[in-house]
Amino acid sequence: QGYNGTGNVLTDSNATTITITSVNDSPVIGAISDQATNQGTITSSISFTITDAESGVLTVSCSSSDAAIVSSTSFDIGQTGANSYTTSISAAGTASVSMTIMPSATGTGVATITAMVTDSSGVTATSQFDLTVYDIPTVSWASATQTITETSTTLSIPLNLSAASGQPVSVSYTITGTATSGDDYSYTTTSITIPAGDLEYSVSVTINNNNTFEGDETIILTITSAVNAVAEGITLHEIIVEDDADQPSVNWSSSTYSSIESATSVSLTAIIDSISEVDTYVAYSVTGGTATGNNGDYSLSSGVITISAGVTSATVTCGIVDDGTDENSETIIVSFVAYTNSIAGSTVDCTITIEDDDNPPSVSFSPATYSETEGAGTVTITATLSLASEKAISVDYDLTGGTATASDYTFTSNTLTFAAGVTTQTFTCEINDDTLDESTETIIFGFGSYTNVTIIEGASSNYELSIGDNDDPPTVSWNVSTISVNENAGTQLVTATLVSVSGQDVFFSYTVTAGTATSDTDYTYVTGDVVITAGSTTSG
Repeated sequence: QGYNGTGNVLTDSNATTITITSVNDSPVIGAISDQATNQGTITSSISFTITDAESGVLTVSCSSSDAAIVSSTSFDIGQTGANSYTTSISAAGTASVSMTIMPSATGTGVATITAMVTDSSGVTATSQFDLTVYDIPTVSWASATQTITETSTTLSIPLNLSAASGQPVSVSYTITGTATSGDDYSYTTTSITIPAGDLEYSVSVTINNNNTFEGDETIILTITSAVNAVAEGITLHEIIVEDDADQPSVNWSSSTYSSIESATSVSLTAIIDSISEVDTYVAYSVTGGTATGNNGDYSLSSGVITISAGVTSATVTCGIVDDGTDENSETIIVSFVAYTNSIAGSTVDCTITIEDDDNPPSVSFSPATYSETEGAGTVTITATLSLASEKAISVDYDLTGGTATASDYTFTSNTLTFAAGVTTQTFTCEINDDTLDESTETIIFGFGSYTNVTIIEGASSNYELSIGDNDDPPTVSWNVSTISVNENAGTQLVTATLVSVSGQDVFFSYTVTAGTATSDTDYTYVTGDVVITAGSTTSG
């Protein structure tokens, strides 16, 4: 001790040694949250940190409290594929570690997992967490079908899990059906994720309302795949959307159609009064008329007209047969008889008129001439049409000439009537048998007024009946065989007489033969010819 000369403090000194012995600090492993997954389903990546005060090598490994759920081989630490991961760190450094766990495909329940980090000196630290392993759930729609009336609304269609899942469940589905996406309905997605632990998720579909008839339509949601669940049970859900728009009414475009016979066909048009989004079907049939079907006058079978969605009309063709027969205009009545996606309008019957374009037949006598003797009695005269007609035909007939007189025949003019399809008609003339010797005589018949027929002027438009005489000619003689006269008597007439009247002039010649008188002295004469006119019995 001593005074240092600067104050009243006394100082002294001595030396000592302090030895610091190194102590190995324990490594540190971060906390790990509890995990969940499904049996046989690998977990999501599980991340945690490890650190140590000293630099060196750290090794991580895991163990399970229930090997039936998680075995020692279930771990993949640090993407090594093994239950062991080694890394080097600097003093006070930190390393991040990730791992996955593949639980048993059969075990379920809770296994406590211990994650342990060991430093190079064998000092350890642990972190524990629970891994809950669930049965793999099934996923299905809550119902198979539902029916709604078309209105603007959003539907929620539930998807159900049979049990909670330890992993998020991803479900993909398709949307099909007869309804049109964007027009009849809309949606935002065709895949959803049900969070782990949840039992239900609702899919949204928005229904659009419109004023167009489209019939009842369907929207079909079909589960196509699931992750962390099995699609089972009701995998198809059908939404039936009942249309609230009125069905269109269907009519013929006209109640009447017409066509000339040579046109070969006529098109009939069915129309609806509003656009429809579905095909419209209307059945039709021939229900009446005067025309003959089965290719007689027309060809048209019963059938169905389809008016396609989006258009308002369609046609059906009726074939017209050009038959060459003169006939009246004929009709076909075609009617709607049944309706699909439509209702009957006001014009459900239409009448097709087929206008004939054929010339009427001509009428003639066949044959045009005929000869008969006076005693033949009744002669039948035939009038013939050039072709059959479906119209009733009439033609008058009468005498138009000839050399015969009324006493030679009996006849009454009249009218010939040809019913439809008939081509010949007859009338008669009675030949009278007289006793007159006469030359061949004629009776000429002709046509008069006519209906639905033509008369072609010519030889066949008249009928000539020749009547041959069957009487012997009369005998001629002088009315007396001798005449006595006085010499101064002057001119003496000698009369020739027929035994009977003749119907024709009788000609004969005479001569003067020798007697006792002397020609030119006792008498004068002229040899010549004598005519006894028809109807007279004596010469002049």
